[in-house]
Amino acid sequence: MDLSELEGELANCQACPLRQDAIAPVGWYGNPESPIVFVGEGPGQVEDDYGCPLIGPSGQLLDKALWAAKMTRDRVLTTNVIKCRPKNNRTPDIAEADFCAKQWLQRELEIIQPKVIVALGSVALHCLGRPDMRITRDRGMWFRTEQGFDCIATYHPAYLLRQYG
Repeated sequence: MDLSELEGELANCQACPLRQDAIAPVGWYGNPESPIVFVGEGPGQVEDDYGCPLIGPSGQLLDKALWAAKMTRDRVLTTNVIKCRPKNNRTPDIAEADFCAKQWLQRELEIIQPKVIVALGSVALHCLGRPDMRITRDRGMWFRTEQGFDCIATYHPAYLLRQYG
């Protein structure tokens, strides 16, 4: 299977209740050949409206961070654990995150085969790391995902905007 086939399946997903309140599932964006994948928690209102991950205020902060590292969004791949926006833009719960990660994120990563994954926030860390890992304690520390990918976690840009924006 390739990403275009997976994208077709995702577009038709009705597997969980989150789909009822979303415009459509939001897939990934960027270069699937990139060695780096950024994984956020789930789409917000702007992402749901436009069908693209991490393009709202959080994505704009991510773009600034990428620019500071001499990178641009088209040189990496961005995606989310959850593909449909939770009602009222709430944080996805663990069961939703686990379900969607197994349905979609794990399959995306198998196809893309990134060299490095950057987990943005606690939801992504939960799905990619060990159950005992915490973003406040384990950010900046390298680990291997269950699928064998090298991963590092950092705060989600939305958290930084809430704290310092």
